[in-house]
Amino acid sequence: MARAQGALPGARLSDAQNWSTVEMLLEGAVFLLMGLQLVGIVRDVQDEHAGVGTALAIAAGALVLTVAVRAAYVSLLLLGQRRGAGRTTERRDTFARLHAGEDVGHRRSRRTPTERQLEQFRTRVARALADLDHLLAHPLDARQGTVVVWAGMRGAITLAAAQTLPAQTPARPLLLLVAVAVAVGSLLLQGTTLPWLVRRLLPATPAGPAQDAQREVVRQRLVEAAATAGTADPVAVLTAQRAALLSERDLGRLDSAVLTAALAELDADQIALEVRSRTG
Repeated sequence: MARAQGALPGARLSDAQNWSTVEMLLEGAVFLLMGLQLVGIVRDVQDEHAGVGTALAIAAGALVLTVAVRAAYVSLLLLGQRRGAGRTTERRDTFARLHAGEDVGHRRSRRTPTERQLEQFRTRVARALADLDHLLAHPLDARQGTVVVWAGMRGAITLAAAQTLPAQTPARPLLLLVAVAVAVGSLLLQGTTLPWLVRRLLPATPAGPAQDAQREVVRQRLVEAAATAGTADPVAVLTAQRAALLSERDLGRLDSAVLTAALAELDADQIALEVRSRTG
């Protein structure tokens, strides 16, 4: 059992690398397939539509339209969030009372819930409370909304969708070339300027009291998990600590960057234990 648990970090890291490789290969295959067809597509467009200028003009308009639609959608989300701030606060207070075990006047079920149902209910309440706390503490503003809009690039999905058009589709070569132009233009324009935009609108800030407090909470969870593990086996202790952090992650009460760093340290410690056990 200890061996299976000890293999968990390495397996998780390996799975992440494998899926990342699969994603890269699939995206590369889509672009490669379209690239191999590009010469024929351009030739067909020139023959049927008197040049590629029409396709490039349509692609430019489509790219502007996609950004505009995304901007309108994000703007509506930000407006709804701003107008619903009062309702969010009321919901947060309701969930806080539920989390504290208070009666908020909801209709009671005739059946007595089981312990498992109660635990699931407590988990959902804690998760909803954490989400509302984060929403109230870190509301999206216009700068973050701008980054969200500009990050919506077209890519492999656009090309893959275009590839599914039947062969008898009217002006299919033109549509395929428009898809290629939109994807390439989006990746070149938005992809190359996105890092600059993020640095300009959302400059990095040094760790403040909030992150220090969250690191202290993580440290306390690790100490508590180690104390309740009931064994001196380092692998079992690390497994208990990881379970405690994963529970916090599922509840969403801590910053993801802080939890990711803590989990990475646990993985590194457990991998080091494996290496020492094999070489010793």
